[in-house]
Amino acid sequence: LVMVTQKGIVKKTAIKAFIHFKNRAIAAIRLDDGDTLKWVRRTDGQQDILLITVMGMSIRFNESQVRETGRSSRGVKGLNLKPKDTVVAIGIINPEEEKSYVLIMTRYGYGKTVLISHFRPQTRGGVGVRSIKFRVSLRDDRVVDAFITSKDDECLIVTEKGTMCRQLIKSISTQKREAQGVRIIKLDAKDKVTAIALIGA
Repeated sequence: LVMVTQKGIVKKTAIKAFIHFKNRAIAAIRLDDGDTLKWVRRTDGQQDILLITVMGMSIRFNESQVRETGRSSRGVKGLNLKPKDTVVAIGIINPEEEKSYVLIMTRYGYGKTVLISHFRPQTRGGVGVRSIKFRVSLRDDRVVDAFITSKDDECLIVTEKGTMCRQLIKSISTQKREAQGVRIIKLDAKDKVTAIALIGA
């Protein structure tokens, strides 16, 4: 199991460490003050981990860079975050499947798909690379979520005011990492994207 916290701490623990889990809560990770465990994914020990932050930074590294530890350990730094930045999405990548895409969406309705191959593997703990460029007129725009997907999938986009939009992934522009993306959903005044969900083919 690979665990990732909001502050970019990554931990890897063998599933067998939880074999005695029954009716009582047991420790899974030791968290720093103010941090929160947000994602747990099952992996095969040989996959790549992709972290994407609210401010549009990203890093990809092989999970072999994360040493396997016990249930009560803290984990290691996956990404060197800037002040006030947090991890907003993670993805587990099979290194042999480079034809998939990363869908990235911002709270003002802009987004894009990026080929996974554009996220080159790096060394864990670095500052990463930019995954999307925000528009100058929308300086407070932020990444809401991101998913690893294929052109055959669809996504549902939900806003704060309760509206919903369904889109084909293949209808969303594919661009480079540094690109700004395109408007995927037109929002009413003061409305923002709050969540997206992937619908598999």
